Amino acid sequence: MNALTFQIHLQEPVLVTQVGSGDPNSAVGFDFIPGTVIRGALIGRYLQRRNEDKVDATDEDFRRLFFDGNVRFLNAYPAETRTEVRTLPTPLSWRRGKDEDYPIYNIALDNSGIEIENKKNPGKNWVLVNQPFCCMRKEVDEDGNYQTELYKPATQIKIHTARANRQNVTSDGSTIFRYLALDPGQNFAGVIIADDKSDLDEINALLDGDTALSLGKSHLAGYGHVKVGTVKNEEGWKEYPTESKSEEKCIIVTLLSDAIVRDDKNGAYVATIKPILGESEKAFVRTRVQGGFNRTWNLPLPQTLAIQAGSVFVYKNKTGLLDQLKNLETTGIGERRAEGFGRIAVEWNQEGKICLAGSAPLDHHQVTLTGDRTLAQRTVNRMMRAKLDEALIKKVNEMSIKDIAGRIHNTQLSRMRVVARRAWSENDADQILHHIKGMKSPARSQFEHAVIERKSLYEWLKERAGKPNIIRDILGISSDKPPSIGGIEPDMTDEMELEYTVRLIDGVLRKALKEGKK
Repeated sequence: MNALTFQIHLQEPVLVTQVGSGDPNSAVGFDFIPGTVIRGALIGRYLQRRNEDKVDATDEDFRRLFFDGNVRFLNAYPAETRTEVRTLPTPLSWRRGKDEDYPIYNIALDNSGIEIENKKNPGKNWVLVNQPFCCMRKEVDEDGNYQTELYKPATQIKIHTARANRQNVTSDGSTIFRYLALDPGQNFAGVIIADDKSDLDEINALLDGDTALSLGKSHLAGYGHVKVGTVKNEEGWKEYPTESKSEEKCIIVTLLSDAIVRDDKNGAYVATIKPILGESEKAFVRTRVQGGFNRTWNLPLPQTLAIQAGSVFVYKNKTGLLDQLKNLETTGIGERRAEGFGRIAVEWNQEGKICLAGSAPLDHHQVTLTGDRTLAQRTVNRMMRAKLDEALIKKVNEMSIKDIAGRIHNTQLSRMRVVARRAWSENDADQILHHIKGMKSPARSQFEHAVIERKSLYEWLKERAGKPNIIRDILGISSDKPPSIGGIEPDMTDEMELEYTVRLIDGVLRKALKEGKK
């Protein structure tokens, strides 16, 4: 295949939202950069270079480059940390023991490996591999098992406030919402393939030098700025390392991107590739809803059912099927192939047992870290913060402040909030205690007569400031298992404990202040 490969370095969080992410006051982004977003950004540069402000759908050159499917913009997946090659979606047929990282068994072939393990450990639970991307290595370990590295992009959660009038800060007409976006500082590998190499030369001209692009939504809020570099033209490019086993009795088809397939009889979107390749013997499938937005029409695209990347279909190795799949491997299957949908792999995912690169096969309790340790540590810290944020919001909302509101002057509440925030910024909880103990009698009396959680606000503040290390107990998550990646757990530092203690205090006092104004 003729391909144009490039690296995308995230300089800001990138948010490309999924359809149907649940809470209407939140937006959950994909853990990759969809090809349709890359295509849209390059269309913008194409129009900019021509000093045009809108798409001419009748322009043959424009349609050939962006719409007819001659040029296909593939999804940008996380780049492997050592070689920066493009990782691929983890097959949904992979299973490993619960709370274990390896070995991994591919049940698309058979269940013999799992059956052997079950005889050794009756009642053992088997789960999907939860890292969404993998990078298969050609090297094998000392037992002859192929190795892989698993990847999960780092994400961050940010809380935002939407107001009808940004100049007038009031509680009325305001909405709090949150974004779950890709963390900045990460590299993603993008690919554009074309039937005609000359088309790639035109696309390459749009990516000359260190190109800055804006991807996704909320550009004015500090999202979407990326740098594109290491642009290369490659002839004979392959999307995955091939592993030919023509003697196998079955052919395994793995989706390398979401696929949108219609039933050939009624036109409905289906969760199978039967209309293209016929009935499969086995299938491991997940689905999700795909949508989009047409900026020319300023309207959302129709939502469609898509077969999720990583889905696996097993077929009998019958005459002619492999040749048919080889053709589809280049063109893709289903609809919206110009946007990277419908990519498939055939001579891949054919190993029955896979180990993690660098893992010790004898000790199943030892956990091996894949990828970069610093990135993994940062990721689990953010996962822990997301958990704490959720618990903190829930705790503040549940706390009754009816015996605080109106009993303490707003100036006293505001002064206490200022002291608490200063203690957080200077990492010194004693500042709160000094302020409490140094209160004059009128102010102290107000705090002593205000009640929260069946004790005076005065005592409650002393307890919180005196023991910030019990904040997880207060938030009710001390018994929860902390998130981990490859055995790396969050750094619950003293500074972090003080931060969430102060945020709890500030949240309670802010709630009381608002109620007092009412």
